[in-house]
Amino acid sequence: MILWGAHGHEYVLTPFVGASVVDRACALARHEAEHALHFALSHDRDRLRLKRPEILSLLDHSGFDAMRLSDEDLHRQLRDEVTRTGRLLLIRDQYDAPSCGADTHTHPAEHQVGPKKPKNEGEWGGNSAHWSQEKKLESMHPQLSPRVQGLLKGLAARGFQPMIFYGWRSLEVQKRKLKEGHSRVSFSFHNATNKKGTPCAYAADVVDQRWNWKADAEKNGYWLAGRRGGEGQRPVLGRHVEAPRLGSRSASAQHTAQAH
Repeated sequence: MILWGAHGHEYVLTPFVGASVVDRACALARHEAEHALHFALSHDRDRLRLKRPEILSLLDHSGFDAMRLSDEDLHRQLRDEVTRTGRLLLIRDQYDAPSCGADTHTHPAEHQVGPKKPKNEGEWGGNSAHWSQEKKLESMHPQLSPRVQGLLKGLAARGFQPMIFYGWRSLEVQKRKLKEGHSRVSFSFHNATNKKGTPCAYAADVVDQRWNWKADAEKNGYWLAGRRGGEGQRPVLGRHVEAPRLGSRSASAQHTAQAH
């Protein structure tokens, strides 16, 4: 469920159960979520009324409950589930938000979460932005790759010219992005490798090759189209795609969205 906050920010409200490692890593802390949720539920009440069925579903309410519960009751319950019980997560979806750092969150044991160079550097060396689309797909987590392919097909069917800019990328590139101010973390989901040391990215940047991250992409509705999801997918979150349910949600395919 999407909510609208201050300054045009969007938030996704999703259950904790079934949420991906990426969703959980990117969820707002409870004290921060409380303020954002209060604002979101206090504004644009007409639009929120249209979301009443979604709210009832998130709270596992029956049709009978729908008849007797006021909007205020439901909003109070939403706040409790996010800020008190933690049963719901509030995730910020911002166009230019950096990737959530993987260094402070756990991944499945079979994946490398700390800085590590990939094995077979001859095969995986060079500037990964210049790799073929096939190789970029191969560098992703096996659950992420098919989601990205579906996203590419869905965007192409809408008349866009999508391409993968980054799947996996090296620690050297990540350090440079951090130094240049294009990232806030020294190790991101793009840098993950599996236990064999092979690239296994949890995120991908998917851009329109005509615009990349330029303003024309937003003007022409590219990011909006990506948030509607790809072929056979649920809607995605921002401008990059992240690993789906590893244990998970929308790959978060921010088609590109989050990522850098």
